[in-house]
Amino acid sequence: MFGAKSITQVVRIEKFVCNEENIIAMSKGNYGIRGLLGADSENRINYYLNETENKKLFLNGYLYDNSSNIMIYATDLRLEKIDDVVEFLSQHSDDKQLVIFTHEWAINSVVLSKIEEVCNWAKENNYKYCID
Repeated sequence: MFGAKSITQVVRIEKFVCNEENIIAMSKGNYGIRGLLGADSENRINYYLNETENKKLFLNGYLYDNSSNIMIYATDLRLEKIDDVVEFLSQHSDDKQLVIFTHEWAINSVVLSKIEEVCNWAKENNYKYCID
């Protein structure tokens, strides 16, 4: 699951459901997780966060949880849910970071084209790809 050959130590857990105890266990060691990808919808509770913490997550785009030593990132864009990627990205060009996600089951020629649009836009706007 995790290890030296992993691409990232920031993961998305199915349906954003996992208790704090298990997140802490997954973060242990040199190759444990360091962050979680959260939902793209403010009305969805992420993992073990309470309502106030969840609101802070969406207000700031991220939330550092001291007790688990984990950074949680709100998803800005889910590719299968948007038509005009460049318009969305242009509206967020002042954001320091953008979290972009798609489900593997949604990858088809349309989503692949959107991925290419995101990469081109990010390069043209001096964004850097970050895996953690």
